[in-house]
Amino acid sequence: MRCGVASVKATSRAPAWWLPIPTHYAVALEFSFESMLAPTVLAKGQNLHALRIREEARWAGVPIVENPPLARSLYKGVEEAQAIPYELYAAVRGILAFLYRQQVEKAARDRRAAEGPAKKPVSSVKQTSTTEESVAGGGCDGAGGRNQ
Repeated sequence: MRCGVASVKATSRAPAWWLPIPTHYAVALEFSFESMLAPTVLAKGQNLHALRIREEARWAGVPIVENPPLARSLYKGVEEAQAIPYELYAAVRGILAFLYRQQVEKAARDRRAAEGPAKKPVSSVKQTSTTEESVAGGGCDGAGGRNQ
């Protein structure tokens, strides 16, 4: 079975992220934070196919995460349309946490942008200045006056 961009374009699902090794291997994984099912391999490729998968990811705005050992393991051990094996969950967990943080931060930025410019809070604390005498502590005669 030939894998690569054609198999990615044929599906209506968008991958959650791409996991390439530069110019050697690329694996497109699908994951939904809503369903929380195990990530699934959508497409995988080697050499030229890997470059095409990577280009497709850039064009689609899909995050590209580089982890050569994980990409190699997924390429060699998981077929397209299969969920990743339990043994690789720990390796993928860190990537999912990173992507989730990015998603939450983007949502917060978008929410702030939609609300408009933030107004600066007005401080109710009055600023006071200190004199050299009260800071120095040793320049007073004890009665509040200056030593002369």
